[in-house]
Amino acid sequence: MYDNIRKFLQFQLTVNVVALSLVFIGVLMGFEDPPLNAVQMLWVNLIMDTMGALALGTEQPTDTLLERPPYRRNAFLLNAPMIRSILVQSAYQLVVLLVILTMVLLTSIFIYYYVTFYVAWYFIMHR
Repeated sequence: MYDNIRKFLQFQLTVNVVALSLVFIGVLMGFEDPPLNAVQMLWVNLIMDTMGALALGTEQPTDTLLERPPYRRNAFLLNAPMIRSILVQSAYQLVVLLVILTMVLLTSIFIYYYVTFYVAWYFIMHR
């Protein structure tokens, strides 16, 4: 049970760190609308809660769980490898999402200037 709680916590913290960082960096980059609004963040959290719970609820038990000693009463839920994993996975996911977000922004800028140029060219040529 303790291992599943730790896995679920690691998964949830990674998802939430990425979502919050994406919104914060999106605002710093100057987007008019944040990449995720409050309702979308709630939906992401709801879906990720469901998927994480399903994944951990259907995990098969192993014999090694019965052979290992129990955890101490004062053991922390997060340890150094988990925190490192959360930060590395969050950084990777954030980079991928920021690349996609930047590509969408650049595409919309390109389309805006292309359409503006085309409309200006059309009016100049057909006067």
